[in-house]
Amino acid sequence: MNKSNKKIIKIGAYSIGLTAIAVAIVIVLNLFIGQLPSKITKHDMTGDAILTFGDETKKLVSEIDCDVTLYHLVTEGAEQAYVTELLSRYEAESSKIKVVKIDPVKKPTFASEYTTAKLNDNSVIVVSEKRNTVIDGEEFFKYEPSGYEGTMLSYSEYMYYYQMYAQSGYEFTATEYFMGEKEISGAIDFVASDVLPVVYQLTGHGETAFGAAFAELAETENVEMKSLTLIAGESVAVPEDAKAVFVNVPQSDITEEEYNALVKYIDAGGYVILTSYGEIMNSEKTPNFVRLTEYMGLTATADIIMENSAEHYYQAPYYLIPEIQSAGITAELSASNYTILSMFSSPISETEAANRTRTPLFKTSGKAFLYDETITDTTKVEESTFTVAYQSQIENSETGEKGGTLVWFTSYTMFDEQMAGFGNSFVYTTLLQKTCGKTTSINVAAKAITSATLDITAADALIGYAGYIIIVPLVFLVTGFVIWFRRRRK
Repeated sequence: MNKSNKKIIKIGAYSIGLTAIAVAIVIVLNLFIGQLPSKITKHDMTGDAILTFGDETKKLVSEIDCDVTLYHLVTEGAEQAYVTELLSRYEAESSKIKVVKIDPVKKPTFASEYTTAKLNDNSVIVVSEKRNTVIDGEEFFKYEPSGYEGTMLSYSEYMYYYQMYAQSGYEFTATEYFMGEKEISGAIDFVASDVLPVVYQLTGHGETAFGAAFAELAETENVEMKSLTLIAGESVAVPEDAKAVFVNVPQSDITEEEYNALVKYIDAGGYVILTSYGEIMNSEKTPNFVRLTEYMGLTATADIIMENSAEHYYQAPYYLIPEIQSAGITAELSASNYTILSMFSSPISETEAANRTRTPLFKTSGKAFLYDETITDTTKVEESTFTVAYQSQIENSETGEKGGTLVWFTSYTMFDEQMAGFGNSFVYTTLLQKTCGKTTSINVAAKAITSATLDITAADALIGYAGYIIIVPLVFLVTGFVIWFRRRRK
């Protein structure tokens, strides 16, 4: 063999060696990538980032201090892609979260350990050492009918109406929402919490009960809402486990004993949240409630506030859209785009009271005025800025020690059912979060499924995988061999 051929063989061997090294690198790299968590390797390809966690979920998951298992109950072949992928993202987000797939056909009695209900495919049982809860598969998808905004139907309910309308020759349309993050994050918070906080709603004075939407918000926040009837006599007292007491639009006054019980509760550091109607909250009809607000350095008149600034009211000048202030219990909402609706509101002002830190929460524009039935020209009214929500906290001026708090809204519809679609629901959950000492709110918005998803089947994925680890390296190998063979023949 002459020197020329030896040189060619040497070059060819060198080329083959490089190709082999390249193949090895690709294989090792693919094995390494395969071990990475799905939050790195799997990108959310949905148009509206349906599978991307919000800040609330990230904070919640980072703070859990116990192991949580998500049992995904699904028959083989019936997996819902959104649910499966979302569960894998929770597992990738925290080492304390584990996802276990359970086929109910193979393990028919598994769910009975946690519930007596018959569960649909893609249900999830969330378990910790503290407690457990169940999310039925139908809860992951909700349908909002066109023209009935705020009404959410399950899949079976949606199909019922769809078929009923179709039989009558009409079309039933609805927006589909994915509730996955909302449901799973709420369940994780529930099972991971050491103690579930309790908030009481005062009853016995014609108070307005919270509607289904606000009751659901409390349930989502894993806050237990209980009724509170303060019984006359020496036993009058707010329960020791109360994180807050809601007094929602009372129609009659509290007794002297009840007043003393609420004052004692505030003095001990408790929260009282009051919503009122101007015509009721006065010294003649509800003198003890007035005493309570004045005890905290606040008072209000029965006047109704109107707005002359078109951007500060909704539909009518007395449906106020107040400005959220950057201080107080609702301060974090000031930078948001939430629209707060405060209807038939009365102005709150400060009175003399020592050791009270008073903070305006919601204010009107500078073009607001007080309603007078004799007004015929709103361009000639006396305009001013009014406060329609206030916070007052006891604070010792000498020691700086802080005590209890009164939060007061002068709109009797602040937490009415019809307000659930506005930012009022976020005010409500913020109050629950702050008074209960929760570091994270679980008021995760439902995500509309409005954009097409890039679906990649298992077969597509296998072909792509084969292309990267076999075909591409093989091309380099063959090319190297051809080059070597041609040079050898020369």
